[in-house]
Amino acid sequence: MKNYKESSFSKWPVRLTVRTAGFHPEDRGSIPLRATKLITMIQKLKNNCCLIVLAMLLCSFYQKIIVLVLMVGGFFVSPEGSKILYHYCFGNGDTLYLDGSYLSKSPVILRQAKKLKVSQSVKNFGFKQHEDWRLSYALNPFTIKRTRKEYIVSQWIEFDKTRKVKTKLNLFLFTITIPDAIVHTYDCTPFLVVFKFKLSQT
Repeated sequence: MKNYKESSFSKWPVRLTVRTAGFHPEDRGSIPLRATKLITMIQKLKNNCCLIVLAMLLCSFYQKIIVLVLMVGGFFVSPEGSKILYHYCFGNGDTLYLDGSYLSKSPVILRQAKKLKVSQSVKNFGFKQHEDWRLSYALNPFTIKRTRKEYIVSQWIEFDKTRKVKTKLNLFLFTITIPDAIVHTYDCTPFLVVFKFKLSQT
């Protein structure tokens, strides 16, 4: 009996125990290892692409909200600037005529107006924002021309797209800086803005 057991164990085919791995520890089925790695890489790439697209959408949505806040908030701080921003983002490119009730009293505009003789003009006059915050949100720079009967202030509105030009927002306790290019999160259309005021108003 002893000899029988020894002979049985000694003749047991050991090839299966050597070649067979554990019970499918990495169950790939019939897919080769290289193909499995490629599929894993593709899945990771898809996940990363989804995250990138999601981040871009969130960024675009965030920028749109900022521009809308500037329009609404600007209505109380600079109605002229708010109208210009709205017309640039949602208008059709028609000339925008502004109410000059405040602009005709702006110290910056009056200072330039009083220097002009009939038929003279100053083109693309820029100024520091703190000289007139309200005007700076609407027209900076601007062009002013004197005729026999009135002054004409105008400017072609087309915001910077390079993110190099920035506007300061005066929040009283502090200021923040926003690149003008942020408005192009919308499909914007350039246009001409104009307002006129009589000589007697100066």
